[in-house]
Amino acid sequence: MTPAEFMAFFDDGEPADCVRNSPFVKKIPDFLGIIRRGTWKETFSPGREQINRLTLEELLIEYLEQTREEWESLVSEVRKLRKEKMAGSPGDPPASTLPENEKSLPQADLR
Repeated sequence: MTPAEFMAFFDDGEPADCVRNSPFVKKIPDFLGIIRRGTWKETFSPGREQINRLTLEELLIEYLEQTREEWESLVSEVRKLRKEKMAGSPGDPPASTLPENEKSLPQADLR
C-alpha cells in the first residue's frame, strides 16, 4: 500500500490522526518483536527499545509527513471524487466510466 492509498483509504485528514485511528494499526499487537543485536546480553539490555505499536505509529507518521508532497494531491482528488459521488444524482454513470485521468488515482474505496 502506497502512502497515497493509505491516506485515501483511512482518510482522517492529518497523518497522525489517520495512523492512530486506522483499524489497520489498531490490529497490530502491542509488542511486535525483538530487534536482535550482537549478543543476547546486548539484545535484552535495559534501555534497548524493542518494536511495539507506538514505535510503529511514530515511524509511520514520520514517513507520511516526509512523503506528504507525493500523496497530498492524490488524496485531495480522492476526497473530491467522494464528494461528487455523494452529491451526485441516481442517474450518474458508474465509477467504471470515469475519465482516464481519474482511473489512475489510488485504488481506495470511494464510498
